[in-house]
Amino acid sequence: MKQGFKVVEKNTRNGTNWTMLKNRKTAWENEKEKYKFKQKYKQFFPRYLAKSIIKMVPNSPGLMIFEYIELAEEFILDYKYETYELIIIDVFFKEEDILPKSEIIAGCGMYPSIFCDYINCLNINRYYLTPPAEGTLFVKELIIL
Repeated sequence: MKQGFKVVEKNTRNGTNWTMLKNRKTAWENEKEKYKFKQKYKQFFPRYLAKSIIKMVPNSPGLMIFEYIELAEEFILDYKYETYELIIIDVFFKEEDILPKSEIIAGCGMYPSIFCDYINCLNINRYYLTPPAEGTLFVKELIIL
């Protein structure tokens, strides 16, 4: 097993995509709309709880983690002025579960419309594709102790 680092919201243990989406005030008309969105796409927004195994959603880029804790800390610094608190948790994975890196759509974890287009493979050409951050890995499965 190899060790990696996952950034999650401290209070809920949600990953950063859902944390950013739910806290973007301009993204939602009301709480009901936000709830319906999360229910529809809940498989993409796991909670990273102790003693759990998290598996990637089929046909997704995988579960993004940081290879080095320093890069996870740097990521947190980029969001230190937000209203939520991010923390780093240790995760473990098998070497054979590392996926090839593919480009991702910039902002797909921050705007519901971009997220929906991304996972449904719609309007992809209108978005800016970017390589993932340096030091990130995408894996099929994570183990949290």
